[in-house]
Amino acid sequence: MPDRPASLSRAIATEPPPAAGDGPGSIGGRLQARLLALPPAGALVASGRFDAAFYAAVTGLSGTAETLAAHYLETGAAAGTAPSRDFSAADYCGWYADVPRRPADAFLHFVRHGQFEFRCPSRALAWSDGAMIMATGLFDFSGYAKWRQLEDRSAVALLIDYSVHGAPGGVAPWAGFEPAFVARLYGPLLIGHSNPLVFYLANRHRPWCHPNAAAAEEVARAVRASGILDEAFYRRTVLGGRTDIDPALHYASVGYITGAPAARDFDSRAYYANNPDIAAAEIDPAVHFAAHGRAEGRRGSAQPIAHALDDERESESDGPTILIVSHEASRSGAPFVALELVSAFADRANVVVWLGQDGPLRAAFARAAVDIVVAPIDHGSAGAVVDHLKARHAFDFALVNSVVAAPALPALAARGVPAVLMLHECADYVFPAGTAAAAVARAAATVVPAEFVAASVRAEFERLGMPSLDLPLVVRPQGRCDTGRQGQAAGGLTAAEIRARLGIDDDAAKPFVVFGAGRVQPRKGVELFIETAHQYVEAYGRDCRFVWVGGGYEPPDDAEYSLHLADQIAKFGLGDVVSVFGEQASLAGFWAVADAFLLSSRFDPYPNVVLDALWDGLPVVCFERTTGAADLVRPGSDDVQVVTFKDPAAAARALASLHPVVGARDRARRAETWRPRLAMADYAQAIFTLGMEVSRASPPPTVEALPRSLDERAWFAAAQPAWALADRRGPFRSDAELAADHALAIRRAMPSIGRSVAASPVVRRADARIVAPGEDLAVPPGMRAGLHVHLTESADPIVLLSILRAHAAIPIAVTFASRSVEERCLNHLATVRHVSIPDDPQAFEPPRALLRVLAAAFAGFDLVGSIAVGAPPPAVRGRAGADLAFATDRAAIGGILAALAAPDGPMLAFPHWPVGDGTAGCDRVAGRLAASLGRPERPRDDRPRPATWNFWLAPSRCPDLLEPALGAAAAGLVRSENDADRQAGFLAFLASLADPLRPMLAVDAFVHLRRAAPCYLPFAG
Repeated sequence: MPDRPASLSRAIATEPPPAAGDGPGSIGGRLQARLLALPPAGALVASGRFDAAFYAAVTGLSGTAETLAAHYLETGAAAGTAPSRDFSAADYCGWYADVPRRPADAFLHFVRHGQFEFRCPSRALAWSDGAMIMATGLFDFSGYAKWRQLEDRSAVALLIDYSVHGAPGGVAPWAGFEPAFVARLYGPLLIGHSNPLVFYLANRHRPWCHPNAAAAEEVARAVRASGILDEAFYRRTVLGGRTDIDPALHYASVGYITGAPAARDFDSRAYYANNPDIAAAEIDPAVHFAAHGRAEGRRGSAQPIAHALDDERESESDGPTILIVSHEASRSGAPFVALELVSAFADRANVVVWLGQDGPLRAAFARAAVDIVVAPIDHGSAGAVVDHLKARHAFDFALVNSVVAAPALPALAARGVPAVLMLHECADYVFPAGTAAAAVARAAATVVPAEFVAASVRAEFERLGMPSLDLPLVVRPQGRCDTGRQGQAAGGLTAAEIRARLGIDDDAAKPFVVFGAGRVQPRKGVELFIETAHQYVEAYGRDCRFVWVGGGYEPPDDAEYSLHLADQIAKFGLGDVVSVFGEQASLAGFWAVADAFLLSSRFDPYPNVVLDALWDGLPVVCFERTTGAADLVRPGSDDVQVVTFKDPAAAARALASLHPVVGARDRARRAETWRPRLAMADYAQAIFTLGMEVSRASPPPTVEALPRSLDERAWFAAAQPAWALADRRGPFRSDAELAADHALAIRRAMPSIGRSVAASPVVRRADARIVAPGEDLAVPPGMRAGLHVHLTESADPIVLLSILRAHAAIPIAVTFASRSVEERCLNHLATVRHVSIPDDPQAFEPPRALLRVLAAAFAGFDLVGSIAVGAPPPAVRGRAGADLAFATDRAAIGGILAALAAPDGPMLAFPHWPVGDGTAGCDRVAGRLAASLGRPERPRDDRPRPATWNFWLAPSRCPDLLEPALGAAAAGLVRSENDADRQAGFLAFLASLADPLRPMLAVDAFVHLRRAAPCYLPFAG
């Protein structure tokens, strides 16, 4: 045997694999000990290696996972039924001489021992892992071949041998990768991965994953320099007293990403939960806190809980106990609603209040609550606060008031407290997208004040791909809050002071005064308010005043909005007509002066200020499709008028129609009509009744059962194909999710992570373009490969970009289903290299388009992939996602291409869907096509045929296909029953051209769907 190459750190036969112990650096640890203690069937289920769904589908059985596992051990294994897609008893027993020969015992050996020793469970998995390794270009093929002295030195043979023998033996696949170090450091995190190399390759672009001790030590130095890590505390609480692992090295590699605390006063998990921008980039929290977070005011641990009740009321033992969560105690809309409910419930329940921030309304809350705590409402602190409150009170239900307080919902649900969400916001302007939907999904019920708000929530769920989700939405118009009571009116301007500021002479005729209110921001449409004033003056004269009240008007300091508003007032010459007042403690004086209220908002779900206007007898004008207040329109009444969206001239006409009829008597009549309808007591009773119903209902679904797209990355996920965001085993996010996190951080313009994120491996990988054309790492050396992408009518340019960016290193020919699709997508193709668009007006159907591309753009190519891309209907979205995963998985496809390139390989590889030939008419189509090409009728047999339009083809295996394809093929392709028959028939014919000795390669699509995300980054930049 030759000398061991320097790149191979350990011999296969002479050194034992890493041992499975029970600690941070062990591989099996507690899981292996548990599997050894459990009975066989229980061990199979607990390991996660037994695929109950797969076994049930293969055998036709039903029952629990334990029942199916017992059947496998007693009957299925002996009958040759596999326990999962990834295990082959024949392969496993053939490779390892010490494995029991019975299939059931072999699988049990793998579950209890083999997986922790990194033994390979099947040739299929070895092939898949080999494809991932090949795609990286890191494997030392020459060194490994010399060391192993194998007769077959092909890339495929060497990679399979590594998976079977090299990895269990601890052989290093290249200089710089230390399997023993990775196994010892990452320990239990390797469970679910085939071996340390596969684990590293799947996570190597993450800042915490390191191939050797030197790389890990580099980041450990930064942890030590931060001064945050308490090494003695960490060694005692996290490492269990072990002295063979350096605390800083462990924290920088494993600790922080798994939520280990760095010190008593620094909670890594809470820091991530409270700072999603930092978690998004997976930046070391201790290092970030030391360098940026402390200066930015970010918290390293949860703030203490403060009880803020000055005059405590005694609890009534026989009444229900209700928790009301309000994000703050400020004089603003949502806190006023919370205060009204606390006051309304006080006589019949024990009300506990959780305030996220203190404020001037706390004293008013204290008059009715039996307990008040002031503590942060964030993901990092909510659990501790709920635990603290539950130790003091037994809650029947909770009211979470506004989406800002929604971080309390997961903690309440996890601790068995049913919650009603009071959603006062439209989902459209709650950022990031998906936040409102996540809050609704986590609540037992959600109350919205108008159908306008409910529609925005439903639309967001539809954008997230969940239109059929049964949403517990209750539309209940809100009652009017008495914002002037409890002494809150003190300090407001009087009517006389306001008239003086407006230049209104008490002795002269009073001008028509239009009132608007709210914080000065684009959502409130203040520029539309000013434009309406301009239109009114132009049409009806200057005998008017338009008065806006609200904070945030700060020209010239605020150049984003206020400066433009001031410029608009000046250029319209409205300085004596439009006045802007700052935030007021009371609006009583303004209601006394005003004649009408103009709601100019773009989005305003159900503003309190409109209810206040109607309560005081003022008529209201608003824009259509902008507010739930439009629901208050009454036939035959001008109390609420709704005009065309963003039409200030229409708003001016509506206001002018009110001018002649506005007066004290008219106001009194309006107020008398509206006050009973706006009473808060009825609203409070409805909320109380709903809360009690929720308290008696079954618990809501846990947060873990909700779709991943409801995370803060949902705005990105909604634009991605399902396969790009496939769930993965273990605690780590997919590449696509990391790309989404990066984009989220950039979009939110987080101040301190810009440089860190821009320099991160995720972004470097997303922007990498280091492979020359035709040298894609997934393509075997010396071969020419191309990709045909056909865009259907429902094609999504975002999906297209993801695919093209994944394959930008190989030539791509794009064809379209119609001219309209072509026009919609052309602008998205301009920035992608190596893409051509065949100029063939007849190529608007996939079969003909592919034949043309094969004969022209890809003539002489060894391998050609074909993808038909569009938005599939929901019923087949999972299958279509797997098709795309198969066709675009750059790493996994390497093994498929290697198989196609082998001298005795197949000619066609496709995702395996065991549905025969597809539709009923495809046999007739295949026959017509065969006849049009001068081919004999395809043989009738029971072999499965491809029923998907996504596949890879070796054109040299079917030389007779191309020459006649440009001629007579057209007639046979267009004379078919429907599109599905035409495509399935073409594929059935294509498959029939294969030599029987070279069968089609039916690839398990679900395996590709699971493995797609770790293999490449489908990120469109």
